[in-house]
Amino acid sequence: MDVEIIEELGNKHVVGAELAVAVMLSSLSRRNICPNFVITRGVFTCPFEPPATHWGTADNKCPKGKKYVHGENVGRKPRVPSNKNRGSFQYIRMELCSEG
Repeated sequence: MDVEIIEELGNKHVVGAELAVAVMLSSLSRRNICPNFVITRGVFTCPFEPPATHWGTADNKCPKGKKYVHGENVGRKPRVPSNKNRGSFQYIRMELCSEG
C-alpha cells in the first residue's frame, strides 16, 4: 500500500488501527484459539513500490506465469529504481486462514 497517498487522504491512523487489530487476530489464529483469521507473518516499509515486471498490473496479473516452479521463468532481477520514484510503501506478508 502507498503510505503517502493514505496519509494525503487523512487515513493513516485508520490503516494503523487496522494493522494493529489484524496482528491481534493473527495471534488468536496462531494459538489455535480461533483459526478463522489470516495470520500476519511480517510487515515492513520500503521506499519503492513493487516492480510490475514481477508483481503484475491490472492488465497483466501474472507476468511470471500462473504457477511458481522453482528455477523456471526466473529471468533478470528488477532494476534498482531511481530516486525520483521514492515513496513510502507498506508490505504485509500474510497466510490464508486454515478454517474458512
